[in-house]
Amino acid sequence: LWNLTAGSLTVGDAAGDAFGNTYVVHANSGGAGSVIRKLSPTGALIWQNAYPITAFRVETGSDNAPVICGYPVSGSGGSAFLKADPNGTQIWLNADADGPNNFLLHAQLMLDPNNNAYLCAGTLFAMGICKVNSNGTTGWYVTAGTGGSQAFALGTDNNVYVVGGSTVRLGQPA
Repeated sequence: LWNLTAGSLTVGDAAGDAFGNTYVVHANSGGAGSVIRKLSPTGALIWQNAYPITAFRVETGSDNAPVICGYPVSGSGGSAFLKADPNGTQIWLNADADGPNNFLLHAQLMLDPNNNAYLCAGTLFAMGICKVNSNGTTGWYVTAGTGGSQAFALGTDNNVYVVGGSTVRLGQPA
């Protein structure tokens, strides 16, 4: 249907909204940070903006707004999250969502029905996952098990199930 050619210094990602638009994130080849592009259902560019984190993942929530996550600064570790509104204006930035853990191996980003964001990752020695609340504040972060996190699921019981070097079930308040 359409094709986008964009150079990227990192792995890019794409997510769709309820209106058929696509958000694409990739490293800014012209400088620091990342670029989000919003494309129409026909692939036409609606807008593109640069943001101050090196993002690898993007998801859209029930509000049709993109949330990106990656490293706070290119070449560093850690987990930074940024949310923009559907027009591209930055709403919030959380540059230290994983606290002292310094997550390196980012694997999967997911938003829950309340637009809270979760990232599973690893520290090279332990699996890790962090939660950023829908308002951009840090919800929690934890390391557990061995190896890196590869994927996770949000259970109907409000638990978080993480798989990778181990399998871990994490409880969280209702």
